Amino acid sequence: MTLFKKLLKKLGIPVFALLVIPFSVESAPSSSATDLDIQVKGLFSQSAILSINGKQHLLKQNSVSPEGVKLISATSRTAVISVNGKQQTLHLSGKVTTQYAKASRRNVTIPLNAQGQYLTHGLINGQSTELLVDTGASVVAMSETQARQLGIPYVTKGTRGYVETASHTVNSYVVTLDQIDIGGLKAYNVQAVVLEGDLPSKILLGMSYLRHVELYEKQGMLNLLEKR
Repeated sequence: MTLFKKLLKKLGIPVFALLVIPFSVESAPSSSATDLDIQVKGLFSQSAILSINGKQHLLKQNSVSPEGVKLISATSRTAVISVNGKQQTLHLSGKVTTQYAKASRRNVTIPLNAQGQYLTHGLINGQSTELLVDTGASVVAMSETQARQLGIPYVTKGTRGYVETASHTVNSYVVTLDQIDIGGLKAYNVQAVVLEGDLPSKILLGMSYLRHVELYEKQGMLNLLEKR
């Protein structure tokens, strides 16, 4: 038994398959191409162990490796990865050959859900949370409940004010978030507003973050692109 398999056994992680996915690369004059040799060492529910150019990474669902390989989903039989915005479903004992040229700018793709919303996961001050993209919101907005869960000291460090809604006035606090990270697209010192009460039900990813990236929609997908 290899040291790798012994480590998996010690961690209680079942190894279901070993997939080798070679990514051949053709360099183009207009972009810098990078060879990626990806091997799927283990498959299990909502995570996978990938060897990328000889370096092993335990990736959870929706996480991204330092090389830019994102694990979209994983089960005991299949894994879906995304490389340079292109998704590939890998089956047990499957083999995939494709071409990959490393993009000069990072890109995050968000699918439209059944409710017509663009929901994604990200990090606020290093804490994982769900966010609703709202280009109509001038700033990132959240409820005081969400702010407490994220450990944001809005009472002691925020500036008190109020927000006018269609029906009434809501007390609020203007704060500055250290960092928002959506799939590696990071913005620092982002202004946000914390509203008293339990609304909004989801954190609104407003323009105080979105102005740091380029946006475009295509075939029911919202793309966030790193600015040049």
